[in-house]
Order: sequence, then C-alpha cells, then structure tokens
Amino acid sequence: MPPLLHAAGQPPTKVNEAALQNSKRITTTMRLARYDGTTGLCTAGSVQLLTKAAILERKAAWNEKSVDGGCVDPAKKPVQARALYPVDEKGKHLRGAAHLLLELDEAGAIAAVRPVCATDAAFASAAAVTAAKLAFSPRMCGGKAVRSAILLPFAFDP
Repeated sequence: MPPLLHAAGQPPTKVNEAALQNSKRITTTMRLARYDGTTGLCTAGSVQLLTKAAILERKAAWNEKSVDGGCVDPAKKPVQARALYPVDEKGKHLRGAAHLLLELDEAGAIAAVRPVCATDAAFASAAAVTAAKLAFSPRMCGGKAVRSAILLPFAFDP
C-alpha cells in the first residue's frame, strides 16, 4: 500500500497545538511528523504511513485489558542505543522526525515496529531501526504483564 498524504480526500491539517503544549517532551523537530489521535492525521507536510483505522485496529489487537484492576503503561528502559541518522550526499546528518507504533509483548519486548508518520521514508526507516534497539517494561494490568501497543515519536536533531 503506498504512503498516504494525510487521509484520502482530506486537506492537510496541523496537530492539535493545545495537546502538544501540554507535553514538555514534544520538541520542535517532533512536530514535523506527529500523529494526532483525535483527527487521525499526521502533521501537515509529513507522510502518513498508517491510517487511523489501521492504528486503532492494531491497538485493539494488542492492548490487553484487566478485569480486576487498573493498568500501568510500559516505560522505556535506559539503553545505550545510538540513533541511525539519515545523511545527505556529503555525509551531513539531516533533520527530521518520525512517529512509530510499537507492539510490545508481555515481557515488554518489541514484537513489531510500524511507522505512522515521517518527514520522509529515510526517517521512517531510521526510526524503525533505532526503535528495534530499545527496551521497555511491560504494560501491567491488575498486577499481570500484558501486551500493548504504544505510539513513540522520534526527533532527529543533529
């Protein structure tokens, strides 16, 4: 399936700025390719690689619920993972971003990496390679480790 530029037949849209302002971890570069769960669209000017329907389908398939207690989302573990930066013809690191959907198994290991948005294909690929080196704690529901799907933004700021 070819990449979509936003949703078919819909004009580009900006990410919900109010939601972004509430998160101090969102950098200017991340805003270049950010998925907005409310609209189901990626930041204007980025390439959308998964539709909202596909993201919701994957999350429904992977986010297990607990019948007897609340859930605690997975957390990224500290690792010495070095980002794979896209470079230009002169070998200079480029600036860009990607947003990924990660499917984590019951141990927190990455079972699948799916690019959602990217400034271009090079950043989607670089983010996917880098994400595969990361480690997470599992999602815990009612004291039990369960599978989950999370969205993870990447910023490439040389």
